[in-house]
Amino acid sequence: QDGMSAILGESMAKKVKSVPGVKTALKGTKMAEETYQGADDFWKFYSYQAEQSKLKYALEGMDDATKISYLTKGGKTLDPDTLSTLRRANISGEDLSKVRFSDFPGLYDTLIKDRAAQIVRDTVPNYNKAASSLVSVLRRLPFGNFIVFPMEIYRTSFNIMRQALDDMASDIDSIKVRGRQRMFGLLGTTIAV
Repeated sequence: QDGMSAILGESMAKKVKSVPGVKTALKGTKMAEETYQGADDFWKFYSYQAEQSKLKYALEGMDDATKISYLTKGGKTLDPDTLSTLRRANISGEDLSKVRFSDFPGLYDTLIKDRAAQIVRDTVPNYNKAASSLVSVLRRLPFGNFIVFPMEIYRTSFNIMRQALDDMASDIDSIKVRGRQRMFGLLGTTIAV
């Protein structure tokens, strides 16, 4: 179902599309939509790469137990593949202090990627995330799809604040600094807006 059908309903959208010139205009909007999506994807990828670099830099020089504790939120966010790998080595989620990255090639990079992906998912606008049942109902109002943008801004602002507070509460000084940077970035943007 396309956006026009979602807003106007199937029968009304069909009538509007039958008006001469509308199909041509819709092709132009499709190109604009694809350009916007491409730029959006680029910035998500850039944020993901930057977040990985920042995490590696912040954790540089830390012991393995500290790294794994931060990257997994104390064992709470291990993905199924990582859990399976650790179980094969007889290490449970509660026993992470025994993990040595030298025993598990690639585990550190995987955990960095997982944590960076989680942070980007939570703090970079993703309009598919805003498609809750409430938003779906609100989309049917005359405001249409424009309701998604403010809802996504609220979601990401809340998540940026939560991430900043979590980082500032960390025992790792470089992570605390990153949390303060996040907080000042959010506050600066909010004040500017």
